[in-house]
Amino acid sequence: RLYLLLVLCGFIAKAYQYAKKGAILVLIARREDKLRFVADNCIKLGAMDVRAIRADASKEDDCRRFVEDTVNQYGRCM
Repeated sequence: RLYLLLVLCGFIAKAYQYAKKGAILVLIARREDKLRFVADNCIKLGAMDVRAIRADASKEDDCRRFVEDTVNQYGRCM
């Protein structure tokens, strides 16, 4: 399964939970250092693949970009 998650305090635990199940994760955050830290931990925990995208979810252009990047990387989810 593919999960698209914002790397916010409340969602980091969820990302780790999915990683332990071998999920494919797309992580989005504004801060590169936090994003990289969480992505690295997800890989260590068993995520099948992790894509880390620096973006601000409050900006429409950033949202469009991370959705397009995800679809380009993994295909369209139905």
